[in-house]
Amino acid sequence: MLDMLTLLLKDSAPSQPELSSITELFQLPMKDLDDAKNFEKLLRVQNNKSKTRTFFIGIRGTTNTIVGRVIKSIMTYECGSCFCYVGLNEDTVTVAFKTSTICDIVHDGVCEMHKSMTRDAVESNIKNWLRHCPRYALKNNEDRKINGEEEHRQDDSDYNC
Repeated sequence: MLDMLTLLLKDSAPSQPELSSITELFQLPMKDLDDAKNFEKLLRVQNNKSKTRTFFIGIRGTTNTIVGRVIKSIMTYECGSCFCYVGLNEDTVTVAFKTSTICDIVHDGVCEMHKSMTRDAVESNIKNWLRHCPRYALKNNEDRKINGEEEHRQDDSDYNC
């Protein structure tokens, strides 16, 4: 009886997107602005949009954590440092995330998973995540230096933005 119940539950559960194939196909997580531009180009194809949206829907999390988990799965903090939600930041010139296809797909995927979340709530979480990226990117670079890992960039302050 237990085997039959397990089989039924397994067949009725929504299929998880194949994480490794999606991340390899789109070369995720994006590491810099060039990667983000390439990802945007790939998303112009409807089938790629659909795959990405399905990938986002397959990422699990609570209403408090889902937006951060989705964005972290597609971009590093260094890449996120290149964006500001609306565009121009007072301190630096950054790219507008709000007008990107990536942003639309994040909104759609998260709202599909958590019907109770409004677009405004998702937007607020995205803004918060992007706002913290420079600090987390700096901390990651400092941690790499402490651990003796090889730096991938010649200059820590240059995130290719």
